Amino acid sequence: MPETVLILVVLAAAAALAVAWLRLRRARAETAALKDREVELCAALERAEQAGTAKSTFLANMSHEIRTPLNGVIGFTELLLESDLDDEQFGNVQLIADAGHAMMRLVNDILDVARIEAGQLRLMEEPTDLREKLRQCAKLHEPMARRKGLAVSTFVDDAVPETVIVDRLRLRQVILNLIGNAVKFTEEGGIDVEARVENTTQGPVLLISVIDTGIGISEEGLETIFTPFSQGDEPLARHYGGTGLGLAISSQLVGVTNGRITVHSKRGIGTNFTLRLPLVEGASAKSPTASAPPRRGRVDTTELPAAHVLIAEDNRINQQLVLAMTQSLGIDARLANNGEEAVRAVVEAREAGRPFDVVLMDMQMPGVDGLEATRRLRDLGFTASDLPIIALTANCYPEDVEACSAAGMQSHIGKPVTTVALARELARWLGPAGTSAAGEASSRGNLEARYLQRKEHILDLLRRSLHEAPDKTDWAGIAGELHKLAGVAANFGDARLGTVSRRLERCLKQAGEPDCCQAALLREWPAFEQAA
Repeated sequence: MPETVLILVVLAAAAALAVAWLRLRRARAETAALKDREVELCAALERAEQAGTAKSTFLANMSHEIRTPLNGVIGFTELLLESDLDDEQFGNVQLIADAGHAMMRLVNDILDVARIEAGQLRLMEEPTDLREKLRQCAKLHEPMARRKGLAVSTFVDDAVPETVIVDRLRLRQVILNLIGNAVKFTEEGGIDVEARVENTTQGPVLLISVIDTGIGISEEGLETIFTPFSQGDEPLARHYGGTGLGLAISSQLVGVTNGRITVHSKRGIGTNFTLRLPLVEGASAKSPTASAPPRRGRVDTTELPAAHVLIAEDNRINQQLVLAMTQSLGIDARLANNGEEAVRAVVEAREAGRPFDVVLMDMQMPGVDGLEATRRLRDLGFTASDLPIIALTANCYPEDVEACSAAGMQSHIGKPVTTVALARELARWLGPAGTSAAGEASSRGNLEARYLQRKEHILDLLRRSLHEAPDKTDWAGIAGELHKLAGVAANFGDARLGTVSRRLERCLKQAGEPDCCQAALLREWPAFEQAA
């Protein structure tokens, strides 16, 4: 009996050892498998990060390579529009400009889709005057709306703060897209852009609505309206055109800001798109605590021609474009083909006793790029107060702006560059240090001041011509002044005035006789005075 018990104990111990050994083997196998899986996951993560980096680099290069030639197309058409063109030539050049801007919007849409998918989209939230932003967006679409006989109006409820914290670039992109669609799909009536505040249990919400009296969207179309490359009603899509990207991107951009976009529509009645964004009030623009970029003040018009500016740009078309713009502003400019040449030119100019006042620095150049050139200049002792450096960049994403600032640049101009934008930025940095806010406000050292002077001059000229003897009025000279005004009015938010000026110019040229010219002026004066 004791022997039997002993045998059973030995067998039980052996069985327990066997089970323990099997479990140990299984655990070792599982551990090895987990380690292999961990290695695989790490490798997959590394590949994904490499792919993300590659995609980000590709997007930056694509943005630069596509925007750079577009910058030339849009910039040179702008210069042409400001030259002495007849009506047919002006219309043809305007079509080229419109096509260039449409292509730029398409490029922005495609790049944004890729950036969102790659998780590379970053926001730059800053204090924004919402009322002014909505007015600007509406004004940009007014010319197209007027050609269709439509009115575009804006309304902002008093409850909306003067300043809100938003990503102003992305908000502008979404609002422009919604207004553009409203104008596109509306044949009669108008478009209203409204902003209100909605109080919810989660806190106040900013509501921005774009309401039109257009063709509306079918119930089937509403189901896919925010799907990329989908336009709902295919027959209408073929008739009106488009890529089907705008609304999808708008929805994704709003989603990134923890907001949402909704749509209500009925066929034949109209459509209402509404953005709902968390409302964060910013410091008032009039408050002394409001953040503002450092400025050296604006300059008097007599100071701009004396400015000595270096343009660091490798693209020949853009070189010619920026040179033409600086020449039109009466500015002495010199070219550098890359960052290394730019650094050498700045050093040589200082040694020669005629240093540069400002550098316009392209970010992407062969060899030494704009960022590295800026770092080298700062290391050589050229401070921001001595030598402001303004980035010329096709990439206006937050990380690009941050990279410019980190390298030592003071500001940036996004491509496509316009004469107005260039003049404003140069005026911002070329003035004497310590210019007061009051002096800055009254300064005439920018194109806007010149434009306002010209507009007032023409208004006075026309008022006198209404009452003077027709044969004592220089009607040909007035027609010439109107032609100049019509060519630039839209650049300063007076698109309506530009249209009326061109119409009055045409009437005066067709009238011929002094009495007929005065009659034409009397007929067109109310519209001109209202637009001015």
